[in-house]
Amino acid sequence: MAGIEGILLTAQPPEPEKPVEPEPVIEEEPVDAQVVAEAISEADAIVKQGEEAIIEALKPKPEKPEKPKKEEPV
Repeated sequence: MAGIEGILLTAQPPEPEKPVEPEPVIEEEPVDAQVVAEAISEADAIVKQGEEAIIEALKPKPEKPEKPKKEEPV
């Protein structure tokens, strides 16, 4: 039981909660829908290229037939 008493005596009370500060409001400028559409289109093209590269990399490669070793005359 002495071990439990030692733990209880060394326990510290919880720290008081700090007040939560509200996050600052960020003013956003209006964005042109055409600019957003172009950016999404470019991002889609990049993703498609990446997907195609991954698919190509995962395709099994044809195995090269091993060349028969030439036996040297003794």
